[in-house]
Amino acid sequence: MKKPYVTVLLCFTCLLLLFSGCTKNDDTVVIRILSSTITENLIGDYERQLSEEFMSQHPNVKIDYIGVPANDLLTKITAMSTGNDMPDVFSNLPTYMEQLSEMAITTNLHTLYSDNYLSGFSRQLLNEASISSKLEFLPWNFTPCVLIYRADLFKEKLLTPPDTWENFLDCAEKLTEDLDGDGIIDRYGFALIATNNNSGWYRFSYFLKTFGVEDAYQDTNGTWKTDIGSEQSIKAFTFYTDLALKYKVVAPGCTTVDPTVAIDLMASDKATMFIANTNAVFDIYSQNPMLKGKLGLTVLPKDVKNFINLGSNGYSIYNRSKHADIASQYLEFLCEKTNSVQLYTHTGRIPARNDACNEISNIDPSGGFQKLYNFIDNTDNFAAPAFIADVRKVLGDSYEILFTGKENDVTKVILNAQKSIESILFNK
Repeated sequence: MKKPYVTVLLCFTCLLLLFSGCTKNDDTVVIRILSSTITENLIGDYERQLSEEFMSQHPNVKIDYIGVPANDLLTKITAMSTGNDMPDVFSNLPTYMEQLSEMAITTNLHTLYSDNYLSGFSRQLLNEASISSKLEFLPWNFTPCVLIYRADLFKEKLLTPPDTWENFLDCAEKLTEDLDGDGIIDRYGFALIATNNNSGWYRFSYFLKTFGVEDAYQDTNGTWKTDIGSEQSIKAFTFYTDLALKYKVVAPGCTTVDPTVAIDLMASDKATMFIANTNAVFDIYSQNPMLKGKLGLTVLPKDVKNFINLGSNGYSIYNRSKHADIASQYLEFLCEKTNSVQLYTHTGRIPARNDACNEISNIDPSGGFQKLYNFIDNTDNFAAPAFIADVRKVLGDSYEILFTGKENDVTKVILNAQKSIESILFNK
């Protein structure tokens, strides 16, 4: 008569064991990371490698990456926030920092990291990652936007790296060549990235700065204004578009030439100069190892002043994440000295932490890295206002109209752009 009770007891015990096993598996903490760098070839591969190492050290943690191209980052985060599907960690850039801060989704990282730890980062990088006293994202690396050029061809033709746009044009004309005499240009002086998206916009914004033109700025009274519409802005627009339309030193189809295409043009010996972040040198080397040691870097040429930006990037932690402590540990792991040194050797991205940069300088007898790292002392902080994408979309529409021949009157296009930008700035 007792057998049924024994059977029931045994079944109940088995169920307990079964569910206890499930509970153990449920102890795994999943850290969701929305990342733009994970989509890129060199750094993406290395970042996945680091995540595997971290998970092997923390068996109860799973790092789950969600890839999104940098140009689509703001749109993706906005959609995820609206849908209450925010990841624990997400990429952040000075370009998007104010917009993301206004969305009230970022943690002040001063609450997660000690002052002693943060003192190991470049002061300028921390400034660029902050709004007032709030640290919006933890800088991981930086890649200044520079002019990359074929140093071997410059030497062959007795050219020096251009300091002014006039010198730049002279170099570009001498480097635009029909190499086989068939009447078709084989190598262009410049791979111009003029896509109507963030890749084209920020390069053009930096170009304008070298002419002393600000697309948006605050005067001493705090009123937002623009230099678009000035004689200097018309001069800048004219020179920019003339590179392709008048001087013919630009590889064809510049409005469709994005960074990937420009790197291909450089790697395949079809272009000799382009404006890009410093890590693009490693992307070119990965496609064409024969070019190692044949590329040079210099600040953007000037009409009024030379310009170089920091180009920092890193990660923010969602302010409602239930796993902020583990997320912060992972970001700290990414920034560790050994990992940061290898970040540079794998990708060419300059680490945000000083100890890693000092180590790289010590193991680089050529002094090339130190020269690159010194760029940080001559850079401008670049925390864009939340509405800057709207302003730059106007600029992108304007140069696209001119490059594609839909309008040939530069002054007319610029004055229309001025009206649109002033309308954007009016209530800011």
